[in-house]
Amino acid sequence: MQNNLVMTSSPHLRDHSSTQRIMQEVCLALLPAGIAGVIIFGWSALMLICVSVATCVLSEFVWEKLTKRTVTIGDWSAVVTGLLLAYNLPANAPWWLAVVGGVIAIVLVKQMFGGIGSNFMNPALAARCFLLLSFTGQMTNFSADGGLVKLVDTVSGATYSSRGIISAVKNALTGEKDTSTSPAAGTRPPWHGPARTSRARARRAASWAASTTSSS
Repeated sequence: MQNNLVMTSSPHLRDHSSTQRIMQEVCLALLPAGIAGVIIFGWSALMLICVSVATCVLSEFVWEKLTKRTVTIGDWSAVVTGLLLAYNLPANAPWWLAVVGGVIAIVLVKQMFGGIGSNFMNPALAARCFLLLSFTGQMTNFSADGGLVKLVDTVSGATYSSRGIISAVKNALTGEKDTSTSPAAGTRPPWHGPARTSRARARRAASWAASTTSSS
């Protein structure tokens, strides 16, 4: 009796779409996020996108030429990697950060493991992890000050208290600054910080309380 059972590895459902077509569709899907990024963060975001994509494509071309492999930049997979890497970088990051990340993503993570479909993890995210560990300051400096449209105000600093948040919102809406000297407004009472003795700390606290009472 003939055995009609055939066992094969995935994928079991096949389509006539090529890798190039799939990657081009991914680029189209990523396009709205890139447009929004340029509007919110400014031309520096567009510069990073261009540098990242160009670095990824050039890295793949040079590596495949040096190793005498078939050049595969026409499948657009390097373009997708460049876009994903650029979207994972702060908009005000230096251009060389995109270059370093692009080389790591394509050469170290993708090509050294056999190219598209053989890499052990996502090249763009692997490059992001490397950059975050190596250049933490540049990778965590987010700001929207250079946007084409002024949509948001960004503040980088210590965590606000509830009173500080209210003061910041009031300042943004009315332009008035809260000049209160109460501890809740953000001024540090004189007993804060290192103190040599508890008695000295108590004297400073009493003095500060008396001065605030007399001024009110």
